[in-house]
Amino acid sequence: MRPTVRSLCFSLLLLGTGISLTNAEAASLPGLTYTLEPIVGYERAYKVVPTPHTSLRVLYGVRVLAGVSLASGELEATRAADSEAYPDQFRTIEETSDKLKLGLRTSASHALGTAFLRAGGQAQRVERIDTLVILATQTTEPWDIRPYAGAGLELGTGRIRLSAAATVIFRDLKNWRANDLETTAGLRLGF
Repeated sequence: MRPTVRSLCFSLLLLGTGISLTNAEAASLPGLTYTLEPIVGYERAYKVVPTPHTSLRVLYGVRVLAGVSLASGELEATRAADSEAYPDQFRTIEETSDKLKLGLRTSASHALGTAFLRAGGQAQRVERIDTLVILATQTTEPWDIRPYAGAGLELGTGRIRLSAAATVIFRDLKNWRANDLETTAGLRLGF
């Protein structure tokens, strides 16, 4: 689906007013924290319809982290949507991608911020509306599970942090162009 003004405003709202909730006192183990983070970014997605190619689209969602800095679990839910037109074929393809990631994260803190590595598995479901002239066909693919790995940086050590990350979802190790690449950036406000 074509990014609408509403979805772009929602993405900017998440980016500008993202809230991170960390509460070590509520955890039962010393040093255990949990964090809720908004996610806004872009992904380069591999597509096979109508022919194999890649597409750049807006990505937004939320991530939950729980654990200690050396090893945390992460759960992430994101959505991306785009629309591609093929005027010579009188065809438009709208696609919405829902993703769930479950994995582990390890991080190392420094005076300026934190660097982290992440890895796990991603389940993805794609819904597609393929319109040829005036005939629209809607399909929903079954959930597809793939491994992912990535790295990122958070600048700042207080309640306000700037973050940036890159994550690869592996589809084909022999053809790196077939792998998805997600890049995200955000502002976290801790309370």
